[in-house]
Amino acid sequence: MCKAINHPVLRLKRVAMGKIALNDCKIGEYRHLTEEEVNYLKSI
Repeated sequence: MCKAINHPVLRLKRVAMGKIALNDCKIGEYRHLTEEEVNYLKSI
């Protein structure tokens, strides 16, 4: 969207993907999905 209006993105921080919150994951960290999160992803 920013590229469409020629506006540079200086910083981008993802905090969630749909209903799945990243909580306190640091850069480079990951966590296993819960069964509920897996089911949510399968439903979309």
